Amino acid sequence: MNAGTAGFFSEVSRQLGAGNVGRLEARGREIRYMAQGSGWRYETLLQKEPETIEWIDSFRPGETLWDIGANVGIYSVYAGVRGTRVHAFEPHFANYYQLCINIGLNGLQDRVTPLCLALTDRKAIAAMNLASVDFGTSMSSFGEALDFRGNPYAPAFRQGMVGQDIDSLIGEFGMAVPNHVKIDVDGIELPIVRGAAQMLAREEVKSVSIELIETDAAQVDEVTEILAAAGLQFQHKKQNAAFATPQTRDVLNYLFRRDAPATSVPVNWDPSPADVDVVVDVDAVVAGIVGRIAEAPIDAVPSENIYLEEVFPADLYAQIVARLPADDVLDPIVHPDAVAADGRITRRLLDLTEATLGRIAPQDRAFWQAMTQICTHPALAAALVDKFGKTLRARFGEELPELVAVPLLYRDFPGYRIGIHPDAASKIATLQFYLPADESQRHLGTRFHTRTPKGFADYKTNDFKPNAAYSFVRSEESWHSVGELGPQERARNTLALTFYIKGQEYRSEPDMMMGTPVAGPASAPAPLAASIAEVPLAAAPTVPDAEDYVRINRRLRDVAARFARHEDVARLIPPGSAAVALDASSAFSRHVLDQGQAGYLFTVGWSECEGEGARDEIACYKQALLDLDPYRERNSLVRMGFADALEMFDPETLDFIHVDACLHESGAAAETLLADWFARLRPGCIFAGNGYGPERPDIVAAIDALVAANGLELHRIDAGAGGPTPRYSGWFVLKPE
Repeated sequence: MNAGTAGFFSEVSRQLGAGNVGRLEARGREIRYMAQGSGWRYETLLQKEPETIEWIDSFRPGETLWDIGANVGIYSVYAGVRGTRVHAFEPHFANYYQLCINIGLNGLQDRVTPLCLALTDRKAIAAMNLASVDFGTSMSSFGEALDFRGNPYAPAFRQGMVGQDIDSLIGEFGMAVPNHVKIDVDGIELPIVRGAAQMLAREEVKSVSIELIETDAAQVDEVTEILAAAGLQFQHKKQNAAFATPQTRDVLNYLFRRDAPATSVPVNWDPSPADVDVVVDVDAVVAGIVGRIAEAPIDAVPSENIYLEEVFPADLYAQIVARLPADDVLDPIVHPDAVAADGRITRRLLDLTEATLGRIAPQDRAFWQAMTQICTHPALAAALVDKFGKTLRARFGEELPELVAVPLLYRDFPGYRIGIHPDAASKIATLQFYLPADESQRHLGTRFHTRTPKGFADYKTNDFKPNAAYSFVRSEESWHSVGELGPQERARNTLALTFYIKGQEYRSEPDMMMGTPVAGPASAPAPLAASIAEVPLAAAPTVPDAEDYVRINRRLRDVAARFARHEDVARLIPPGSAAVALDASSAFSRHVLDQGQAGYLFTVGWSECEGEGARDEIACYKQALLDLDPYRERNSLVRMGFADALEMFDPETLDFIHVDACLHESGAAAETLLADWFARLRPGCIFAGNGYGPERPDIVAAIDALVAANGLELHRIDAGAGGPTPRYSGWFVLKPE
């Protein structure tokens, strides 16, 4: 608090009495306010309109907000303490008095400018019809004494007031065009919008939040048309029903944006660290991270992992958060878990390379070059090798390979999630830094899971809090996931270092199609006999010997004869198993998930849709997302070709595989594809599919070749004349030792 602010605070406290100056903490910032009469507005700041708080949190450093109808300044002050520059318009004399007091109490007079002015659609001097003269009151009107629904009322007091339209205000006084506009004036929203058409069309205006009556179609339609003509598109309308009264149940906050995603980057700014040049001591920062890694205790469940706190120096962490690149700098990821059912991209990334650093704002480029040097410093790889040496030596032996880090900035938006997976075998270790602006996202950390006979169990969830990180080495049991970001969540920012063997590192590409990485054997499947409903088979060992193999196949002949359709083979899935469906549609996957025996199902497909009546690839994929969305906790979609997805799975790691007849291959290529997938299956488990019929001689030939090459017994599921077409007749084999 500077001397001027301290003097103001002391004088106000003396005049009002210390008990009339309230305090609250909002997202890590202290806010002071005059409690008399309107203290409740500050006390409910974060609860009453969470959508407005989320919107303000999305503003970037240095941007400007016009708060039209600022009342006693709850949102002006909140935006101000977060670093936004504000013009707060409030014509009600009592509210304006408290607005000024609250600005002064928080030392914001150089950042928040109060103006006692009514905005409308023309220049005018008219009455400000006050519904009440109390502090914090609302429902007043400029001009005619009409309430927010247009009904006449008797004002408690008429106050003389100057009114002006926004376009002439900017033109005559040279005011800067704002980046964001909030309009909440209880009745004259439409005249204000009419008087701001030129300003709204300016590119500087990024978003408008306006309170409208949902049931007043004429008002909503005209406001929407004016904003659309200005290039501002409707995003959402929201209301916290807990604070609605019978009179305001149809009054909602409408948000409009100019060509921007629904969620932007939350940034704290006090003032913006990005406004000053910073010298980053790379070696000192690396030494600090190495020390944190060395002192962190290892949690051996589900595989070795560590959790770190206070990873970076506090001033450097503030720099990282403040200098996070804009959304359009990051590349969209086309990935099953990163595309919402409505087609929205829910994850973006920036691969920190010399080429991509050129996209970053010039004032931040040197900073991120230094951060890239930190992330790729050999000492970090060496520290992880020292920390996880036991696990790494079990995988590679005494001579460990040289590791290199690939740093990626990730930004996740509402709707993003990633299913349970252990990471691809090509990854050696991960060190991921959490980059939230405050403590409000602690529930969004990485989840770790253990395998059980019934599938996966939650083990723990890391705290996603500022300046924290975690690390683990990839193993056959390093199962982890990220829960879905809810619709009200702000963006989730992380900086991930993935360590690869030198020369084998992976780099991202824009618009890439990434399959969910899956590798590592799961726990042994349950005995096959236990998976066959109503069939009295003796329990079979996990890996059948020659005698068992003959005996089990004898029973399987009876089972196949009882099956009426190819989907019935799903009854052979061991409980709690890791299964894969190479699925040209979502039908078989839905059947498996409805049945409930598979612990986790990876559905591979939608890289192409062929055949008569084939749908557009994206439409096909979107439909699959919709179909399988109810099963998201037990299913991941891998949007890849059947052959491309092979590298995501280690040999002999899967407990069940089903191959759709739509292989997109024939001849030797089809035989190779089946053989490669068969190699991913555990001994003692079922390899199945459909299409073994006269309409698909290419499929029949490939299956026959697989059977002959491995000495298998083929079991057919005959759909019969009354069932599905022969094209969908099923088949399955049991993999021997």
